Amino acid sequence: MLVQTVSALCQGQSAFLPVVRQPEISEHVRRLILSGPPTRDQLGRIVFNELYQLFLTMPDDEANSLSALLSGWKASGLTLDQMAEASRRDALECSILFKSALRRMMNLFVGSPDQFPFLSRLLIGRQSSLSKTAETTRKLLQTGLTLHDIASKRHLAVSTIEDHLVELTLKKVNHWLSDYLSTACEQQIMNVADHLKTRQLKPIKNHLGERVSYFQIRLALAKNAVSGRKVVRINEQ
Repeated sequence: MLVQTVSALCQGQSAFLPVVRQPEISEHVRRLILSGPPTRDQLGRIVFNELYQLFLTMPDDEANSLSALLSGWKASGLTLDQMAEASRRDALECSILFKSALRRMMNLFVGSPDQFPFLSRLLIGRQSSLSKTAETTRKLLQTGLTLHDIASKRHLAVSTIEDHLVELTLKKVNHWLSDYLSTACEQQIMNVADHLKTRQLKPIKNHLGERVSYFQIRLALAKNAVSGRKVVRINEQ
């Protein structure tokens, strides 16, 4: 929303349909802009320069995924489904890339605020958090329950709990990871991903067969996306 607002202001526009309609976020962005430089041109240059430096720190796939979702004046960002279609990736891969880019961005804002003096203030008073349902799963994991135990206790599909564990992995809440993904299995998956030059699930699964599950592939890709391991992708025929 910050990028969309700054883009509109630089075009001399103060009225537009925001991409986010949550009052607390709108107010946070408004206060950030009011605390910034006095002119719109200066504000635009600062945001552009800091975004440019931010994208330089990211693998190309992550930078492209994050920039594709940004909206500007008369320029709507893509949804994850639209990005998947445009880039010929599956939606999960796009989601992993986007969340990895967000995590990298937040880590940089926290660890190097002097490098991003304006954008890093987006995090002031705000903390990254898990979704409520993933947080519930995290707490149950801490009690020693297994994935299937949690699914039964919460009356949810096992696949839903798997989604929560992938989210936890993307946010580095993964002390339980070795219960579902051994180091050897992870390395095997990533070696195949490197060899095939893809993060798409199906080609990796087809190559490894019954030796790994789709869930294990998702965990491995999520863990390595957060750590910044770059896999160059070629178009699949």
